[in-house]
Amino acid sequence: MTNNLVYAISIKERIDHLNNNGYSSDVTDNVSKWLERKSLWAEELFVFSLQQQQKQLQCFEGETPNDRFIYSMKRRFGASKTAYRFFEDYPVLARLLAERISFHVANYTAFVTALEGSRKELKKVFGIDGK
Repeated sequence: MTNNLVYAISIKERIDHLNNNGYSSDVTDNVSKWLERKSLWAEELFVFSLQQQQKQLQCFEGETPNDRFIYSMKRRFGASKTAYRFFEDYPVLARLLAERISFHVANYTAFVTALEGSRKELKKVFGIDGK
């Protein structure tokens, strides 16, 4: 099992932890959306990689730049094996993403846990009725 896969499993375990500890779907949905947004900062490196690959192989299919990009995305990430290979090709990027995501998921989990622990006091201070 590669380190990259270990990081992906660790992140999934943290989200599962939120689900298993009674956090609302709003919380887990927000964490999932946040993780998606965070992973996009790697886009520039990926585009650079595609450009280098195109120069070396000249094997992109499609009539327009958009078609060629979609083709390359399907080729690179169409199967989990090729997606894992991308992160194996860029282990530093994989490590950075895993570390940043793990850090933020842990902090978000701690924040939500602290809110849950202070629920009664917050309801009292802000005069909130209900759950």
